[in-house]
Amino acid sequence: AGGAPQPGNAGTWSGGCDAARATGSYAFEQVRAAYGLDAVGTGSGGSVAIVNLGEGVPAADQSTLARCFGLPAIGTRTLLTDGQAKPFGRGSFEPQEDLALARGMAPGLASLTFSQAWLAQQVWFLGPAQVLSAPRLPDSLSISYGQCERLVRGRRADTSSRAGARLMDAILVRLGLVGVSAFASAGDFGSTCNGQPYPGVAWPASSPFLTAVGGTRLVLDAANARV
Repeated sequence: AGGAPQPGNAGTWSGGCDAARATGSYAFEQVRAAYGLDAVGTGSGGSVAIVNLGEGVPAADQSTLARCFGLPAIGTRTLLTDGQAKPFGRGSFEPQEDLALARGMAPGLASLTFSQAWLAQQVWFLGPAQVLSAPRLPDSLSISYGQCERLVRGRRADTSSRAGARLMDAILVRLGLVGVSAFASAGDFGSTCNGQPYPGVAWPASSPFLTAVGGTRLVLDAANARV
């Protein structure tokens, strides 16, 4: 702010293949240490479900991640949505990033579920609904997608969008009752309404029936301590 210089990243790379290091990003272990996750554990034996909307993570990407960071084998399954004949392929960076962060922050996970739904916000609830109805419930559900809440639940939102949001809430309540913790991204656009030219919050992170997760800017010194 006000032209003040920003601190530089001086962290020490702590694990991963050359291709990952070349991106200039932090290694997973650097991030885990910075936020104290290394003291909490590795998520050993846990299970996570991730919602994919109109895009997915090919098996080759899952193998590449595991090889690069020396991650152990893990069980995966993909839940297809209504009218879907085969899993979605690559789209944006979102599904790969979801996979990388889930495995990188909890390298001891035993299983991952990819629950897929069509891109239209009216049917996003089908992703969590498939998780609820599938055998072997996960420990947690992650949703990294978002839409301006006003466009989904506001006065000018169409009837199907409002109905879809109510169904999402109902499914989230049921997931909570059976012990599945649900999380959603608060968005990448600050105080704007998920990128719209006015203030607001992102949905489904705005639902009272899950935990909204925001981001921080992480800067490390050479000892990988936060500065």
